[in-house]
Amino acid sequence: NEGHTRVASPRAPSLIAVDKRSGEVVWRAIGPGEQVLHGQWSSPVAANVNGRLQVLFGGGDGWLRAYDAASGHEVWRFDGNPKDARWLPRPGVLSRGAIMASPVFADGRVFVAEQSGRIKVFDSLDDPTPTVFADLSTEVFGEIDRGLLGMALDPGFPAQPYVYVLYTRDAAIGESAPKWHDDCPDHTKGRCVVSGRLSRLTAGGNQMTAERPLINAAWCQQFGSHSIGDVRFGPDGALYATGGDGAMWSVDYGQLDGAANP
Repeated sequence: NEGHTRVASPRAPSLIAVDKRSGEVVWRAIGPGEQVLHGQWSSPVAANVNGRLQVLFGGGDGWLRAYDAASGHEVWRFDGNPKDARWLPRPGVLSRGAIMASPVFADGRVFVAEQSGRIKVFDSLDDPTPTVFADLSTEVFGEIDRGLLGMALDPGFPAQPYVYVLYTRDAAIGESAPKWHDDCPDHTKGRCVVSGRLSRLTAGGNQMTAERPLINAAWCQQFGSHSIGDVRFGPDGALYATGGDGAMWSVDYGQLDGAANP
């Protein structure tokens, strides 16, 4: 609902597997169900683990789940939030975060990015205690539909030890972060201007050792939705970043009076 306190169809599947030849649904997984916080944006990722194909899915409740690709049976799950974190549905106190970027699997490790700006790495799918690879939470503006939304590994990883991230930065262009601290007092009026950033993170084992912004002072974001999107490498080796129309659910052509003019 609009207050983000009730899921209208909690038994509706969050993830389905479809036969690519016939289009028939092979299996369904409810996943987060009634625990969805705000919405679900993360796309699933297939990973071949010791000859067993698993589907990794970052849910709208902040849990990372793995499903057997053939049967849809849940294999394991991990809560990306602290156990004492509660969901308080209003700006600035969203203490539980969702997983919005797609998980990434490479060289046996799983990288998971949280909306708040933390990236965790599991040494294997049997590792119950991930390591914090990077904490960008002071830079990331994680309110409403914004935050750390895209993550991709270099095609040559780990020989090319780079992790690419796309996130909403908690400051307008030319300003220092954090400015709003994930708490815009009036996000529907466009008065909390922030910016988008595409960065390359250097990995030293399971730790980030450096961040190099690639797009930094050129991507203004004014409204609380429809901003940045995902980031992916194409078959041509180029890195592609997506973005929205710069509006939101209630504004699409600048029809507000008193909005900031960035």
